[in-house]
Amino acid sequence: MRSGTKIVIKSGIIAKRAAILTMNKINYVDLQQNLLTKLCRICTVIVHCAGYGKNRRQIAALIPITTNRQVGASLRLLLPDMHRTKITLRPSPRQMMSYLLLPIVLGAMIPAAAIIVYYFLPDWWEMIQFVCVVTAIPVIWLAVVKAVSIFTTGVGFTNGRATMNYCRLYTYHSVSVPAEKICKLMLTQTWWQKRSKRCNLVVYTISETVNRHVIRQLKLEAVTDLLRENGYAVNAPEQE
Repeated sequence: MRSGTKIVIKSGIIAKRAAILTMNKINYVDLQQNLLTKLCRICTVIVHCAGYGKNRRQIAALIPITTNRQVGASLRLLLPDMHRTKITLRPSPRQMMSYLLLPIVLGAMIPAAAIIVYYFLPDWWEMIQFVCVVTAIPVIWLAVVKAVSIFTTGVGFTNGRATMNYCRLYTYHSVSVPAEKICKLMLTQTWWQKRSKRCNLVVYTISETVNRHVIRQLKLEAVTDLLRENGYAVNAPEQE
């Protein structure tokens, strides 16, 4: 609950805890989902604030579970400077293969590793097959997660706030951060992105440590225009 400029967070059933956060000390808000919670349209609201959520067994949750419909109203009530802004720049679905590159590489490594092991241990073929199947399951799941992320990734700036949607491994993030908490922005390019005039936007935010958020496969010209419109100096993309 909110009391003036402070947020009081209570947790626990048997061992009850209470944390009091000063609103201007909260660096940013991160709405987190996995694939199943995204399909169910629910999420967890995580706050990044000095000292909160750093103890063992403690999660820095502002709202442990809420629906996508309710989260906007809740953030406007509790943290009016942290609510999400409109996403104005997204990658093209035609860049799907670049999002699937990691699971494709991992998937190709599984049979290659199986062949090598079988060459040296042919009597273990049944065990090798079992391990391949078990290993393939998280890789296939990762491929589905990455395929969905191409439609949810994006960035937007409005009235001194930024919202960044991206996927890191199996988790979808929607980060809302005030402009003053952004310490650095940079553009990066691979040699392939240079040919297609696309880039990755890398945003560094201030917290107890500097956190890195990467929004991939955006049009270089569109990103440059968006950043300049919001008062950020834009340098040439760095080569990855």
